[in-house]
Amino acid sequence: MAENVEPIFGGPAPTDPVPDIVEMLEGLLEQARSGDLRGFAYAVARPGTAGEEWHAEPEAKFELVTAVAVLHHRIVADLADETR
Repeated sequence: MAENVEPIFGGPAPTDPVPDIVEMLEGLLEQARSGDLRGFAYAVARPGTAGEEWHAEPEAKFELVTAVAVLHHRIVADLADETR
């Protein structure tokens, strides 16, 4: 049945991996394994739901909060551009 599913908005079908997401996660995993990441926050969108989680070493919490705020702004600005 999944082979009959066609995306409504031109993106990949719900069961297909999104190459950009896979590439981003692989890069982050390399950074985590090397010890470069001291904090990490994520939000995910799945069909019909969303979720979030975070972890940070105590010394990285302020940087993580700042990065999340900047990310929020970037996503909202992108949404605003799409509606114009």
